[in-house]
Amino acid sequence: MKEVSPELIRFLSNAFARELDLATIAACYDGVADELLHGAAGTDQLIQEMKTWSNAQETQRRLAISYGSVFLAGGREAAPLYASAWQGNGTLMSTPHYRMLSLLKQAGKEVANSYSEPADHLAIMLEYLAICLEGHHAAPDAAQFASSDISPWYRGFSKKVHRHSESDPFYLSLVKITEAVVEDLKTSIVKVE
Repeated sequence: MKEVSPELIRFLSNAFARELDLATIAACYDGVADELLHGAAGTDQLIQEMKTWSNAQETQRRLAISYGSVFLAGGREAAPLYASAWQGNGTLMSTPHYRMLSLLKQAGKEVANSYSEPADHLAIMLEYLAICLEGHHAAPDAAQFASSDISPWYRGFSKKVHRHSESDPFYLSLVKITEAVVEDLKTSIVKVE
């Protein structure tokens, strides 16, 4: 697997943040995502899926339906994108949310007012991971964050997405790639120490 890049992490973050907009889909059509994804673990299926997209508006509609039914649908069927939903008693805006607020503050960052999601949303956690990778001596920090803050809940989340009948190949691939990235970073703890 090629080295995990902040750009790849940001692509994943943006894809999980909300339904894809036409500009992001256009970037996928133009091959921008291919370049970013090439060589990363699990990306071949995603690249092939994006090559089947023939109409940007139809793709956006299909992905929005899948995003909503997999991540946002109420009840037990949804796979919520929040660490709080998977840890402790499953109450949103619990310990993982406050931990992320603290980590972001320490990095001189904050959740944008225009983004009305708790700080432990997967997209925000991945953005923080990208920040860790960009910093001086970033690998141990990124590895530690992936190991202690994402990994403990991500596997349950991944299994739920894979069991969900409405999961689109695009989101299934994103989940697999993110899991591979987290696992790769976790193994780098051993290499660094």
